[in-house]
Amino acid sequence: MKISSLAGGIGVQCSELDLTHPIPTHVAQQLQKAWIDSGIVVFKSMGKSPEQQLSLSRCFGELDVHPVKNLVTESQYPELMVLDSDAQARLSVYYRESAPDRPFVGFIPWHSDLIFTNRPNHGAMLRAVETPQHGGETAWIDTIAAYSALPEAMKQRIEHLEVEYRFCTSLLDAPYGRDSQLRMQVKGDRNFPAFPPVAHPLVWRHPVSGRKVLNLSPLHLQRVVDMDTSESHALLEELVAHVTSRTFCYVHRWEPDDMVLWDNWRTLHSALGYPLGDRRLVHRTTIGGDTQMGRALETDQVA
Repeated sequence: MKISSLAGGIGVQCSELDLTHPIPTHVAQQLQKAWIDSGIVVFKSMGKSPEQQLSLSRCFGELDVHPVKNLVTESQYPELMVLDSDAQARLSVYYRESAPDRPFVGFIPWHSDLIFTNRPNHGAMLRAVETPQHGGETAWIDTIAAYSALPEAMKQRIEHLEVEYRFCTSLLDAPYGRDSQLRMQVKGDRNFPAFPPVAHPLVWRHPVSGRKVLNLSPLHLQRVVDMDTSESHALLEELVAHVTSRTFCYVHRWEPDDMVLWDNWRTLHSALGYPLGDRRLVHRTTIGGDTQMGRALETDQVA
């Protein structure tokens, strides 16, 4: 097995790993270290089956079942999420005001998984089964690198702040990080489960590495807790622009059998979308987390 840095300095690539046999303990430990150290691990052309993906994923922790069933198609394995273009087209079809004749699906803006709960999953792995003719890339941002690049004065200003997150059921309702050109052509069933609002520390220490993270997920973000509305909005606009500047970004252009693993406690990711009618099939596994982040907000604390 070899591990090498990805171009741009965000994440690593693993090569020459044999997934046709059980992964030895010492190799699993090397993979875990690479995951914690880099946040993103790419396995090019290695995922030949759901069983290989599941086996590799279990090197990094126990697997969870995603709580928002509306977003996925079930498979024969409860821990395996199926992201299918046909199902996604029934849920949401978008277009941009500047190009109404080019609808697209599979788009999700910058976010951290389950940030709207107080126990986000530790990580996840995607495997490309079928790739669209155009688009379909996934991008990741390293929020440890984003925090490190902040001016010292900003680091001190945000050190002890909390931000409120609420589950956003429509991308058009997101207060931050939203494309002003985005419009919805098809809006399918939105019978999502209810999640109470939570407050998370804006600066968070990674439970494993101890490194500081800019814990800012534009999707689901609402406000800075206990801060004047205008001051909160200005601060969050500045921080969102900083973290999503693509300075700290890796973009993966998928080919069949590619797998990408990420540390959800230190990254954001975005599905960039692909044209309506193109076929895309992706399998995902979710690595659970046993660490509580933040707290539930009482009714009288919600703005």
